[in-house]
Amino acid sequence: MTFFWSIIKKIKAALPLVFMLCASASALQQWRLRSIEFTGNDTYSSKELRSLMELKPKKSRYTDFIMRSDLEALRSFYRSRGFQAVAVSSASVERDSSKGRVKVIIDITEGPRTFVSHVNVVSGKYLMPPDDLEKISVKSGMPLIHSQIRVNARALKEMMGQRGYLEAVVEPLVMFDSLETSATVFFNIKEGPKIEVGNISIEGNRGLAGTVVKRELVFRSGDTLDLKSVQRSERRLYSTGLFNHVQIKPRLDSSAANAEFPDSTYDVEVRVTPSDYFRFQGGFGYSSDEGVRTSVSTSYRNLFRYGHRLAVGGKLSGVTQNVDAVYTIPWILYMPMQFDTKLYYHKYDNPKLYQGVFNGLRLSVGRQTDYQITYELWSQWEMVQWVNAPQDAAGPREVPENPTQSVGAGAGFDTRDNLFNPTKGVYSYLGAEVAGVFGGSSNQFVKLTWDSRWYNTLYPRFFWSSALRAGWVTPYGRSVDVPVQAKFYGGGSSTVRGFDVNKLAALPNNDPLKGNFYLFVNVVDIRFPLFWWINGAVFLDAGNVWADASDIVSARGMIFDLRWAAGPGLRIDTPLKIIARLDLGFKLDRRPGESAMVLHFDLGQPF
Repeated sequence: MTFFWSIIKKIKAALPLVFMLCASASALQQWRLRSIEFTGNDTYSSKELRSLMELKPKKSRYTDFIMRSDLEALRSFYRSRGFQAVAVSSASVERDSSKGRVKVIIDITEGPRTFVSHVNVVSGKYLMPPDDLEKISVKSGMPLIHSQIRVNARALKEMMGQRGYLEAVVEPLVMFDSLETSATVFFNIKEGPKIEVGNISIEGNRGLAGTVVKRELVFRSGDTLDLKSVQRSERRLYSTGLFNHVQIKPRLDSSAANAEFPDSTYDVEVRVTPSDYFRFQGGFGYSSDEGVRTSVSTSYRNLFRYGHRLAVGGKLSGVTQNVDAVYTIPWILYMPMQFDTKLYYHKYDNPKLYQGVFNGLRLSVGRQTDYQITYELWSQWEMVQWVNAPQDAAGPREVPENPTQSVGAGAGFDTRDNLFNPTKGVYSYLGAEVAGVFGGSSNQFVKLTWDSRWYNTLYPRFFWSSALRAGWVTPYGRSVDVPVQAKFYGGGSSTVRGFDVNKLAALPNNDPLKGNFYLFVNVVDIRFPLFWWINGAVFLDAGNVWADASDIVSARGMIFDLRWAAGPGLRIDTPLKIIARLDLGFKLDRRPGESAMVLHFDLGQPF
């Protein structure tokens, strides 16, 4: 009996510990959010409100801390849109212990919404013109949206900067009526001084002549310093590739208030941080068009302290071998035009297309303007060491080994947000080349090319792009044909997917057709997220290559000659910011003897 009572006492002593362990286990239970419901949300949908919350149904682990944070986010959202008296609370939190699920019901009492009754712009010495006042999006009778007021304050500050008041301060003020159902919005402007440029000092230009900085500035001593001239100057300095950081500002006494400075002449400081002038780059990849490929380049960007650049590089693949050296002078004869001298060696080895070794010299002069426009004038001398090609559409013929001496011009427009993975913007380029104008033994031909691409965002992380590319070349004078290295080919991962590389148009023996006219239409390429780093894609391509433009009898005939392909694709966004691309193209107008589909692998977007 004594032994029995001792056991009972030990059990009673252990009961508090058991209860504590059970409570701890309950507290550590992983509650998952099953659903979120809203009541009283008349103005905004439940979907819009859920998008503001960190907790996501069927995805998030529920905690009271995150719930409180989400409720405060909802309150801030409503207040920023004019609901000053909004009340947001969790009406109920229903827990299902057997499944570890939580159902949340959030109650919203929106209350009255505040509307703007008046908008006033208050300034000191500067009277803003009516046209600028019309640009203010906050209007009388509109709901009070605080984020819109902040946007308008920034826009007014920029307007003042464009008129020479770089130090202007715009302070928005909202005054509510007693019932908080209407509000008057004030934009109080302190103009500061209107600045005329005095002495210009350069700071931080280590190892670089001050002339390199000053020649890129669009303002001079005696000019009014406005926001546009500052921004243009900073863009031009960054575009040289010589600087990591640029800052342009007037020298004012920071201890005094802006409003106390008179309109006068002030010194301007241009502070720069140079980048590393020496660069070395290398790359390695693979594509189904060229096989394994690698590239290496090295450059120095500040020869003689005047920003001259020397670059040497090479590329190697299963089809091509290229080596080139480029010397660049950023300004020529005190004019803002870049002068390039390029020596190159090029070997191409594709027995089905052509084989040859070429080397030459190219001189070019051009400039990228402040309006995303690039222009270039160039002259090139290319020598042929040897060249060989199979028969073309006209049958077997000797391939001339004449040199090519040509001149050309090109102009481009580029607003893409990213050169390697664009999501919005436009790219367009038109180029022209005339060979043989200097006489001698040069080939003689005229060549035109056009390349236009469009990019847009359909929905967050859904991207649409299209492209239209065309080219025409024709011989003249003593030349009866265009040299094989100047002709056009189509098919492959970057032109019309679904066709083998260079075989969009083929001869009866299945060799590539070497054409004098081409048209590629990438009708649509849509990218969308799947999971992790993986994005999906669908595309529709069309195009063809013709032996000569005279083979096209009409615009309707050209459309009927187009070859069509479509299919799905994958895009892998690697941590190295390199896009690995896999496209499976299906021929939509398959002909006898052709494969139904072609799998393409490459790096980067198709266009």
